[in-house]
Amino acid sequence: MSFLVKLSQKHLKIYSNPSKFISQRRKFSCEDQFAKCKVVLINGGGGVTGQAFASLFLKSGAKAVVIADCERNECICQLMEKYGGDRLVFEKVDAASKASLEGVFKSTVRNHGHLDFVVNNARFMSIDNWQKTICINNFGLVLGTFFGLKYMGLQKCKGVGGTIVNVSNLAALEPFFPVPVYTGAGHFLLQFTRGMGNNFFYKKSNVRIMGLITASIHPTELSGALPKDSCFGDLGNLSEEMAKMVYNLPTHDCRTFELFMDHVIKEGQTGDIWVAEGIDVFKIRAYDRNKLKCKAAA
Repeated sequence: MSFLVKLSQKHLKIYSNPSKFISQRRKFSCEDQFAKCKVVLINGGGGVTGQAFASLFLKSGAKAVVIADCERNECICQLMEKYGGDRLVFEKVDAASKASLEGVFKSTVRNHGHLDFVVNNARFMSIDNWQKTICINNFGLVLGTFFGLKYMGLQKCKGVGGTIVNVSNLAALEPFFPVPVYTGAGHFLLQFTRGMGNNFFYKKSNVRIMGLITASIHPTELSGALPKDSCFGDLGNLSEEMAKMVYNLPTHDCRTFELFMDHVIKEGQTGDIWVAEGIDVFKIRAYDRNKLKCKAAA
């Protein structure tokens, strides 16, 4: 059974053509250990996607995977039991705190000698708490990318290069109106990643910087009454509207997330933005103001 990378007809007007197949039954053999002896830091690794990415790197021979998150959950404990506490390490972190996040980068390099992969996966969704959304989804993303560049890059002889993958979901491509700040944060990730993924930075640092957009959005995080002073308080049930919008979106299991990341790590080039939707994974083309220009009405 093959895992075809293709586009539906409606996407042909928007996205660039993909060119790869992925085996849905891919085995992580010794010959496939792209992460052998590598050290990985996953910022925001406590969720489903983060755990899937950690599992992929560990299967692929990683020397150590550091999961940085606000709390250690049962799934992380199970992974630690499976792979051992020396290979899977949990670090408590505030993703929006410069000191806290850099502390994790420093301890990772100090304890394991080097750093090779950084996955920025920390996200926060809220209708009303837009300040926290910006702090984690924007400020935390920038910090994670800058620290990845600092501790892996060739500049100042601190590292030998590496790979940074910034992760978001379809809210980065489409306007999910119930969570406008969250959507805006996703769009920020796209252009920030493209900017940082420019060859100018790559040639000096030897660090690839790419984006991965998944289809999974979890609106259950939005349940609960809004504060009385919320600017959205009198505008209807936005949680219900969000649930309607994501109802028909494709869902992914952990194995599928592993395959998506595996493909991006092996095939991606710096500045790429990859979209994983259903069983399709494809790159989206870069755009500029000329491509966005609307034709004048006749």
